Amino acid sequence: MHAPFVAASIKIERSKRHLQELEREMSSYFARGGAKIVVERDDEMIAGMGYGEFCAFKYRESEPVPSEWSAVIGDAIHNMRSSLDLMASDIHRITGGKPEDTQYVHFPFCKDRHGLADMIRSRRLSGIGRDFLDAIHAIAPYRGGNDGLRALHDLDVMDKHQALLPTLSVAAIPWPTPVDPKTSPPDFRTPLTIDGQRLFIMPRPLCQIPYGTQIKAEFLVIFDVGAFRGSPVVEQLTACLRSVEAILSRFQSIASKRESKSGVGSINP
Repeated sequence: MHAPFVAASIKIERSKRHLQELEREMSSYFARGGAKIVVERDDEMIAGMGYGEFCAFKYRESEPVPSEWSAVIGDAIHNMRSSLDLMASDIHRITGGKPEDTQYVHFPFCKDRHGLADMIRSRRLSGIGRDFLDAIHAIAPYRGGNDGLRALHDLDVMDKHQALLPTLSVAAIPWPTPVDPKTSPPDFRTPLTIDGQRLFIMPRPLCQIPYGTQIKAEFLVIFDVGAFRGSPVVEQLTACLRSVEAILSRFQSIASKRESKSGVGSINP
């Protein structure tokens, strides 16, 4: 058996490696031109004049967003979520919890703050001592409390039933014609979901960029489901990782204080 909180630390480190792998995969995808913005001809109906030639900025995929990303995302989330259960199990163990209750011990996520006390009891954590209990209450693992942590739990559950395949959005592309900075942002931003989607069009005389030109653009890989919908995947999961690490550090600090007061090997409440 690992020393207290070592198993949780291992899970956190594994999650870090998954996120590093995901960043590498994303960088490779964009480097090989998996997604791009291309200038194309687009004929449009002009009222009373028939069809006219327009210049269109279109989103194009030379390959779809890799489905394998969903597995890496799910693994990163699951390792973070599992680390929290391992923390709860270690707390239960070092505070004298009954071995036969270990199978019921989980980190006490609940719907709202009113259900936390009951969830703590059902997860066999009532006897862990006031210091650990105060820490759990402060963490607020419910909606309306620690929404990010609760969303992590919900995504872990969701991943068991559907793939967490992200989508792309355009973070920034330059306007093809000068705009008034007082009325328009310095660049154009939009969510994207479909290959061939037009970002915008304008009459050809106003846009003399040659057809086939690839426009320099910044892309984001974002969540398409759950409470994190629209958030950049790596950045959001990195924030979750920092939160889980902070929880681990807090529990380790409490355990250390108990040891210094009671003596090594005797940190029961």
